[in-house]
Amino acid sequence: MKKIFPLFLLLLSIVACENNFEYPLNDTVSDFIKTEYKGAKLLDAEYSDGGLCEVEILHKSIVKEVYFNAEDEWVYTTWDVKPSSLPDAVKTYVNTNYPEYSIDDADFYESSSLSYYTVEVQKGESERTINLKADGTLVGITDLWPF
Repeated sequence: MKKIFPLFLLLLSIVACENNFEYPLNDTVSDFIKTEYKGAKLLDAEYSDGGLCEVEILHKSIVKEVYFNAEDEWVYTTWDVKPSSLPDAVKTYVNTNYPEYSIDDADFYESSSLSYYTVEVQKGESERTINLKADGTLVGITDLWPF
């Protein structure tokens, strides 16, 4: 019985995820997603107290988080990127400038004014986030630990 119950919960969650839930998204947000991310499946939507809306979608087999401000204007979209899938120019920049560091995590951010990769690198206790355009141009660096 103990093995059957977790299996039942898993099956229940799979069935629930296949349902088409309705989210309280207004037409502006819905239309933007339909236009910019054709064929995307809506997974979740959350509103913060400040009016920021985060919409999670599945687009071309990638889970993406699409953010809108209180005026329902698109702010940016982000998603996880496998380090092995980073553009060669980004990997070259990291390997050349941080040869003793290893890539821990990577994400892609796109907005109307700028698109870039955030690459988290680590060497022992030292962590750093490097923001790079696809062509390897540096956007900025953040030291995370130690300061």
